[in-house]
Amino acid sequence: MRYFIVFLFLVTSVFNAEAQLRHIKGINGTGLNWGLTRYGKVIELEYVHFFTNKLYLSSRATYEYGRYSPALIRFSSIGLINTVYYTIVSAREKFYLSTGGGLSLFFDKARESEVPLSDAIPFGIHASIQGEYYVANQLSFYLDYTQHYLFIEPKWGAGRWTISLGFRVYF
Repeated sequence: MRYFIVFLFLVTSVFNAEAQLRHIKGINGTGLNWGLTRYGKVIELEYVHFFTNKLYLSSRATYEYGRYSPALIRFSSIGLINTVYYTIVSAREKFYLSTGGGLSLFFDKARESEVPLSDAIPFGIHASIQGEYYVANQLSFYLDYTQHYLFIEPKWGAGRWTISLGFRVYF
């Protein structure tokens, strides 16, 4: 019975969170997410800054690792993704749907192989859509889909996508 009361308290506190620091001009946030990519998995650290109530910048440092399947090349990649998002849907100040675009920069490295992955630094553009749900005043969970197009030769990693799930803490 005691655990049920604690559980009931936690559930009601999550679903009754009031909007205080949600998409407000000037607030900052930091986050962590994990996801899947076209070639493997990704871990990302994120910084968020709101310019207005609907416009914000997300800067992510990424570490991707995986295997490029046609040649079975194992690789790792570090990158920087800067995205400017615009919130298109706000539902009861708990759920936000945003879309955006920006610049991507990756440094790919082959593991256990002498094959160079690229002769140039892979940089490019991307588009993204993100759904964010607030579970508390300063805590949100989000699901993000990003499609990258990188200007590199050879074209093996030019069309990358990432789908990730993460959380943010605002301050």
